[in-house]
Amino acid sequence: MDDMELLREYALHDSETAFETILNRHVNLVYSAALRQVRDPVLAKEVTQSVFIILARKARSLRSGTVLSGWLYRTARFAANRALRTESRRREHEREAAQMQTEPSHSIWEQLAPVLDEAMAHLSDIDRNAVLLRYFENKTSKDVGAALGVNEAAAQKRVARATEKLRVFFSKRGLVLPALALTTALSAHAVQAAPAGMVSATAIGTGATVPSTASLAKATLKLIAWTKLKTAALIAVGLLLAAGTATITLVAMTSPPDPIYQGRPLSSWLQQLDDGYREQGVQLPWGAWPAQVQRSAQQAQAADAVLQIGTNALPYLLHAMTREDSTFKSKLNQLLSKDPSRSSNAARHRQSTLALDVLGPVAKPAIPKLTQALHAVTSSKEAAIALAATGPDGWAVLSREISSTNEAAIACSIWALGSHHVTVPETIPSLMVAVTNNIPLGIGALSAWALAEIGQNREQVVPLLITGLKSSEYDLRWSCARALGKLGPNARIAVPALIDALQDRTSKVRNNAAEALWQIDSTAATQAGVTAPIPDPVLPMTKLLN
Repeated sequence: MDDMELLREYALHDSETAFETILNRHVNLVYSAALRQVRDPVLAKEVTQSVFIILARKARSLRSGTVLSGWLYRTARFAANRALRTESRRREHEREAAQMQTEPSHSIWEQLAPVLDEAMAHLSDIDRNAVLLRYFENKTSKDVGAALGVNEAAAQKRVARATEKLRVFFSKRGLVLPALALTTALSAHAVQAAPAGMVSATAIGTGATVPSTASLAKATLKLIAWTKLKTAALIAVGLLLAAGTATITLVAMTSPPDPIYQGRPLSSWLQQLDDGYREQGVQLPWGAWPAQVQRSAQQAQAADAVLQIGTNALPYLLHAMTREDSTFKSKLNQLLSKDPSRSSNAARHRQSTLALDVLGPVAKPAIPKLTQALHAVTSSKEAAIALAATGPDGWAVLSREISSTNEAAIACSIWALGSHHVTVPETIPSLMVAVTNNIPLGIGALSAWALAEIGQNREQVVPLLITGLKSSEYDLRWSCARALGKLGPNARIAVPALIDALQDRTSKVRNNAAEALWQIDSTAATQAGVTAPIPDPVLPMTKLLN
């Protein structure tokens, strides 16, 4: 299993074995990064423990496709910075005195090590991940490409560019190195073995760590959050200082008019239409979209007003759906509000989406703009909903986007087609390819669900789902089992494969296979010794993080 499969196994089933495997893979990397920065083996142990505590806490929220070694490396830097800040003055003086007494060495590595992590911090995430995978973990270019989602040649170019950036950084610090000397030093010395038994999955899972480690983990989480907010604040202030009043003028000039109906602006009708649904992040629940929404009398009145305004509402709605407050303002709203989903961004997006869904085919002139909005993670779900409501022209756009390279557009397009139960000729083939390729990770599982929801081309879909039961990705296996159950007796040829899946190493796959057997052929399920399962009340969900 790869890193993210192991992490999902830990998050879903509290598997100490899965977490222990992650520890064994990455503890040397984290410990070495910590040791270079804190220069104290004891303190480096605390930093390493805190990093894996943070990983355990965030296991459920890390998105698919995360390069775990890159995430751990960056978190180790935050934790090390926090550890150094909280060190006592006495200990700092002792460390400095010990360093002064050490006989100086002029080897390349000893000159490189003190500034290596600062240099790595200046790289972009993808460049840093490339260097970590290639030289810290000594993976092949092919493996680096697989982790980054590119081919081997592109991975080699990425690594070369990132290495050159490091070399330029070191040269500005007075350390001039040929590229070969730099990469040789990194491969040989960047990762050193952590002390045996230093970090235990059991200790992390139960919280049985020393108080200073737990405090360090908590402080590091706060530092990460504060760093993101501070960066956003500096960017926002810089833009305001640079633009001055021109920013205000630009907004006033580009904001479309707020159409009036019965003496009330559209924005007022949108507030009345608001269904009050709250979500944080982009959540794609695996369920049917409520085509006939049960609206209150006031909401029905607002929906009628939107229909009366018609296409005149489109400029305002598109602007509201795609407009974003500054990052600083959004973060500030979230800090000040007890309910972050009530922020101006969330309210605008939610209300404009409801209105576009009400308009349905009337919104067809907006399809080009909606297609653009589909590629932004902050508006991808809203655009997908609106496109699905426009009819076959919108469905065709969503079907084409399944083969795009934009992760948000791919996921939201698949979800919209499946939740609305809509299809055009190219929909099913595109979804089947997505199941087979499963790129990016998790898309195959979502596509399997969508195929079952749409329920067409069963003679082709059922064999594909049977093949998916043997996938190395456990989320695809359980999704295919669930999808076969959704198809019911029409998937009868899947019974032998589902019986085999009852022996799967993952309990969720076994449970879904058992439930599918009962949905398809209860007699076969009984003969296989399967008792009537209790359906899982939790609706699966795909979540895209902003």
